Amino acid sequence: MKMKFWDNPRLDSRITTRNVSNTEKWLGYLFAPLGPFIFNAIVSTYLNVYYTDLLGATAWWNGAFLIIFPIVSKIIDAVTNVLMGILIDRTKTRQGKLRPYILMSAPLLMISGLMLFLIPDMSANAQMIWIMFSYNFYCAVAYTMFFISSNLLVPNASRNTLQRTQLSVFNNISNIAGSGIIVALIFPMAIMPLIGVDKMKWMLVMSIFAALTLPSTVLYYFFTKERVSEEDEGIEEKKVSVTQQIKAMVTEKYWVLIMSFYLIYNLCYMLKNISLPYYCNWVLGTYSDGITQTMVSALGGLPMGIGMLIIWPLAKKFGKKNITAVGLVIYSIGSFICFISPKNMIVVLIGQFIKNMGGVPISYIFLSLLADILDTIEYKRGFRVDGLSGSVYAVLATVCFGISSGVFNWVLAKTGYAAPVEVSAGVYNVQNELCQRAITWCFVGVEAVAGIILAVMVACITVEKGLGKVTAGLMERKRAQAEAAGIEWIDPVEAAKREEEEAKAAAEEERIRKLREKCQRKGLDFERENARYLKRHRK
Repeated sequence: MKMKFWDNPRLDSRITTRNVSNTEKWLGYLFAPLGPFIFNAIVSTYLNVYYTDLLGATAWWNGAFLIIFPIVSKIIDAVTNVLMGILIDRTKTRQGKLRPYILMSAPLLMISGLMLFLIPDMSANAQMIWIMFSYNFYCAVAYTMFFISSNLLVPNASRNTLQRTQLSVFNNISNIAGSGIIVALIFPMAIMPLIGVDKMKWMLVMSIFAALTLPSTVLYYFFTKERVSEEDEGIEEKKVSVTQQIKAMVTEKYWVLIMSFYLIYNLCYMLKNISLPYYCNWVLGTYSDGITQTMVSALGGLPMGIGMLIIWPLAKKFGKKNITAVGLVIYSIGSFICFISPKNMIVVLIGQFIKNMGGVPISYIFLSLLADILDTIEYKRGFRVDGLSGSVYAVLATVCFGISSGVFNWVLAKTGYAAPVEVSAGVYNVQNELCQRAITWCFVGVEAVAGIILAVMVACITVEKGLGKVTAGLMERKRAQAEAAGIEWIDPVEAAKREEEEAKAAAEEERIRKLREKCQRKGLDFERENARYLKRHRK
């Protein structure tokens, strides 16, 4: 895709450095994507609650609608994910191949997000049509465009493994802050008790969060940069068929392993996520009591804050796959602790803390590991498969969400789930014992089993061992291609080092200038003051 529209300098990234900058990390990858991350977490966690508890959708088609509709919708979503990946791989603009789609997704996210919850009072059949359209507009179009592009930004932001890992950490902190703090903590404590089962309040609150996706996504676009895509500027693009890309992916064992890993992990994670409010409302606590879900999420989410500080040093010392495998064993143990006593708050909180401590490596370094695998494929095949890999990545997430939603709603229907009815002031009905046990299995039982399987799978991903050879080989190939095209080649890694050195030299010159001015102004000896500074700096 080549469009003159994207040649406008006003659309250029505000990030201009060859190295990943602090502005890029903090604003681009941490704060900017909060809007779409928060709203998608709301959709993942509470949209089903909106359907079952406010619209009474469990009764539609004798309970079949909420079973069939998510699965069919996710099939549609899977198709659009593949098409989106192919489109990305064929896109080449001044703004890169990913960022244009992030910008285009901004208004679509807001409009489709508003439609999800602004469901008019109509007949059940009319509401079902509205739900099917709005849901697929959001999931299959708007969020597909954003999700695939966003997930591929880290692999395309830098060749430097350290910088990639840093961006992956910041991006996942943003995702976790949105889903784990705002949606998992603030929502159940402050918002859910306030809106209860009042449809108008639900629509107002959700509309506010949907509207915030627009400015947030625009900011995300302007403060990210595609450095890997820029390496090929001026070099004739190699035409690669979809068949060649698919072959390259499925014949790379690490790619198959990591996608299989992601499939199983997401099935369990999304089943847990969709069942969380039900578990807290009907098994561990009482309906929208404002504290149970907050406590579970707080104790469960605390390790994510701790992990932010320690995960990279551990990954650097022991390897990304090793620390992830050990983490998954801990993840399984924590889930099992919750499962053995699901109605005991203390036991559950301990188990959640342990489980999420084990889940830290997955949350923070998964995208960095995928980036290493994509580089390996490029080294072996001579072309990248970012877009198609991103679409598969998104398809798996999509399919998992559909299957998880369908399975969970089937479980609710088969075990006799009853929509909340206020029997007295602030007191709601209870679910039968069979329904409670089924919800518990969905929340913690499945993850207890899956953790061990996933640990074995990730232990087999040893791509890090040959990464040095891969990076060196890719740079040499880029050099040869540039020379053949008559273009001056500058190694991006070396260029980044030079830029960093120049920045340090400039900063040192500025420090000395300011110190001289200070010494002249106050009558101080420059050499002595500079020696003091250098001594303190060395310490």
